[in-house]
Amino acid sequence: MKLGIGRWTMKLKRLLIGGFSLLLAIGLVSQMSVAHADADYDKAKANAPQGLPLSNYFKFGDFAGNSAKVVDTGRSDGTQMVQLTDAKAEVGTIWTGDDYALDLNKNATASMWMYFGNYPVDAGDGMAFVIQNDTRGVNAVSRASDGTVGNGQTLGVWGVDDDPKGTVAQIASRGIQNSWALEFDTYLNSNNFDLRTGVAKQHIASNYPGYAGSYGSGGDFFYLNHNGLMKNSSDPNYLLSSRDNTWKHLTLKWDAAASTITYAFNDKNPATGDAKTATGTQTVTIDRSKIDPNGTGKARWGFTGSTGELWENNLVIFEQLPGIVNSSATATITNTRTDKQIVTGDTIDAGTPLRADYRLDYTSGSKSWTGINAKINLPNSFATNYAKVTYANGKTALLDTSQLSDQALTAAIDDLNTTNNVATVSVYGSATNSSTSSAVSVPAATSHFNGSNALTMASTPAYTINPRNSWQLGLYFGVVGTGTTTTSMTTTADGVDLTGYFTFAQDNTPSSEALINGSAVDLYPSVNGKALSSVKVSSGTSREFSYHIATADLTSGENYVTLTAGYAASTGTVYSTPVTATVTAGALGFQSVSDTINFNETLTGNTETIAPVSQPDVLVSDTRGGKNSWTVKAALTAMSTSFPGTLIYQPGDGSSLSLNN
Repeated sequence: MKLGIGRWTMKLKRLLIGGFSLLLAIGLVSQMSVAHADADYDKAKANAPQGLPLSNYFKFGDFAGNSAKVVDTGRSDGTQMVQLTDAKAEVGTIWTGDDYALDLNKNATASMWMYFGNYPVDAGDGMAFVIQNDTRGVNAVSRASDGTVGNGQTLGVWGVDDDPKGTVAQIASRGIQNSWALEFDTYLNSNNFDLRTGVAKQHIASNYPGYAGSYGSGGDFFYLNHNGLMKNSSDPNYLLSSRDNTWKHLTLKWDAAASTITYAFNDKNPATGDAKTATGTQTVTIDRSKIDPNGTGKARWGFTGSTGELWENNLVIFEQLPGIVNSSATATITNTRTDKQIVTGDTIDAGTPLRADYRLDYTSGSKSWTGINAKINLPNSFATNYAKVTYANGKTALLDTSQLSDQALTAAIDDLNTTNNVATVSVYGSATNSSTSSAVSVPAATSHFNGSNALTMASTPAYTINPRNSWQLGLYFGVVGTGTTTTSMTTTADGVDLTGYFTFAQDNTPSSEALINGSAVDLYPSVNGKALSSVKVSSGTSREFSYHIATADLTSGENYVTLTAGYAASTGTVYSTPVTATVTAGALGFQSVSDTINFNETLTGNTETIAPVSQPDVLVSDTRGGKNSWTVKAALTAMSTSFPGTLIYQPGDGSSLSLNN
């Protein structure tokens, strides 16, 4: 951070000799920087990763010369970015409005992309993520002793060092009060704020800008205590800046119970958005009394940025806004035969039945998580049978897998909020390996869940699939020799019977088929992802099976029944590829109900019973079969106008049932 006032004046006096040639050099560098920065900005926009439209979440600090602005990136998805600075001697601040404050009593995640330019040698000064309860609210900013806004090394948040005889308390009083700041500093102030800190050029660090203990004295200069320091010792100029106009990702996690903030920098691939090993991760403990002295449990957050004699493009694109939507996603793979979750490094057999689960959690926020589009990238060598989504409110829907392409599946997800806070996409399938001699390494696959006000992602574990057995077990529905791997059926009153047969041959070649008894082959059924007890194909030599699904195991509407066969061969257990039956079960519901009931009687003031002009139409459809029963119940909702009477139902036996209760 390079300061343009105060101490800079004293240094300038020592450099007056040869000043003419010095000024010429400065002028040349400035022109080159401006030309480069314009191109740099254009490239930053062109390379902008997907983020959120910023709507009305933020407010700009109300002070003269606030350089912060919201800019459209030009992406088709509506991504917008915050530009904090784009010239010399600027200060930009942007803050969440009162309705979108961070709830300090709840966990929260902030996720964003940051850009610092690609000209690190002559760049400055950086930006800061700030949490604050300054009484000035959105107008909080660093101020010099004369009241002017502090730029340069302050980053718009730290106290201004403009008095050689000042104290650390005076410096702290000029910063943003009741705040914590995480600075992203692109300029090393080796004779001032970065003195005695062990900092090597570009760095990330944190402290409390309005707290005197955050600062120290080094003789003629004051310095800032750098907590949670992060630097790039091997390439100190490029912790923040970029050689190729790429963006750097930041994830911050607030742990309410522990009062800690964990920040991971450069933890995503800017080209794909996939997770990668972070350049650095730090966890710092937050003293709540320093950021929320009145114990409100709330705090405003935002960004500040500044430049001095040098400058850069300071840009931010948000993926998740704490206090607005706090959400997360996890991805798991489960062996449905053993109900064991696969972890990174596991090895499984070819043919293993699998379920890939993608769970979306809405934790908290002032808004619902809306417009969620799931872009699921299934692992390689995962053969899909069917997919469904299940919600916390009990709703379940089947997903269309016919459009599955290159292991990619897309689906629209219902809005998530406090009353419906979880959605789980479950994809059922099996592990495949076409080779009988080589294992298949399955890398992690990253899926993205992009909403209108929060973006998140999740990755499946990496695992290995063993070579398949050259002897293969085939399972089919239908008649021997003409079978299929899928079928559709409708239940009867007692359920449904699935029939078919199995084969056992080397490389599925009919001429090499070996005859094995059905009693040696196990059948593993599941209904809508729920595993049922395994059974033998037959009790004797027959290779044909008949499996009964009871009505009680089915739900109304479409059901997915999956069967897998397994045989313990001398070369190891062999499993068939799962086969799937779509079974439609009967349903109970209203076929038609009258919208209105008309009474065309003139009230006389006397007690009387009035019948409707025509009886209401209430038709019940029950296609479940069997000896099922049902009951229709009716009740009167609130009256829209006053009515001096009672609505009753007369079943025909002379009795009357009031609907008012």
